[in-house]
Amino acid sequence: MEYGVSRLSVVSMRAEANWQSLQVNQMLFGEHYLVLERQTGWLRIQHIPDDVQGWIPEAQHHSITYDYFVHVSDADFRITLDTVSTLLYRKSPLPIMIGSVIPIGHQELFALEEQLAFGGESKSIHQRRDAEFIHQLARKFWHAPFLPGGKTPFGLEIHSFIQLVYRLAGYRIGRQPQSWPYIGVPVKSPLEFRGGDILYFRIQDRDDVGLLLEKDKVMVMLGHLTPMRLEYPLLVDPETNQPVAEVTGALRLIKGR
Repeated sequence: MEYGVSRLSVVSMRAEANWQSLQVNQMLFGEHYLVLERQTGWLRIQHIPDDVQGWIPEAQHHSITYDYFVHVSDADFRITLDTVSTLLYRKSPLPIMIGSVIPIGHQELFALEEQLAFGGESKSIHQRRDAEFIHQLARKFWHAPFLPGGKTPFGLEIHSFIQLVYRLAGYRIGRQPQSWPYIGVPVKSPLEFRGGDILYFRIQDRDDVGLLLEKDKVMVMLGHLTPMRLEYPLLVDPETNQPVAEVTGALRLIKGR
C-alpha cells in the first residue's frame, strides 16, 4: 500500500484517469490519501478527510511513509482560516486555500522545518468552535460559484461547503450527505432550529440541502452560494420576496450542541 499527502495548492481528483474527465473532488494542501491503483501517469486514491475516491496525475503525488500517514490521521495540526494565504516554501511563496493543513512541528512533508513559514490565520484542527464561528466562516464563501467537485471559495458544491465549514470548526463529517443522519439527530420543530443545523428542502422537483446560519437565514446553492430567508416552511428570496423552496426536514450534526 502507498500513501501520500498534497503539497500543492489544489489537486483535482477526477472520475477517470484523464484530464478531460469530470472533477469529483479537490484535495487541498496538507490533506492525505491512500493510493489504491496505478495506471500510466495516474493514481486512483482514497482521499481520507472527505472519504472520496478519484484519479490524480502521478506528477502531483507526494509519497509519505505509513508511520507518517498514521500520524497525520490523528495529529492536531493547524488548519488555515484565511480565504487565501501564503506559505513561504523553499524561499518561494505558495498560495493555499482556506481549509489547508499546515504540518506545524513535523518535518517529513518538508525536508527542513526552516524552509516552511506561515503567518496567516489558523487554528487547531481538533479545536471545536460554536455556531457563531460557523456563521462567520460561511460568510467567506458567499457568492462562491457552483463547481462540480470543488471545495474552495472560487467554486464548490453545497455538500463540500458544509463539510468544509464543519471541519474548520473542529468537527469531522463526511462529504456525502447520505452519511450525515448517522452522526446527527433530526430536529422536528422549527422552534428548535439553531445556527449550524442542516435544512432539507424541495426545489424545482428535486431535493437539496442548506446550512442554517441564523434563525431566519439559510445558505443555499442556486448557481452560487447565497442566503435565503427562512419563513417556515418556505425559503424566500430576500431580493424578490418570492418563495423558492419548501423545507422538508432538519438535522443537527453535532449532538448535544
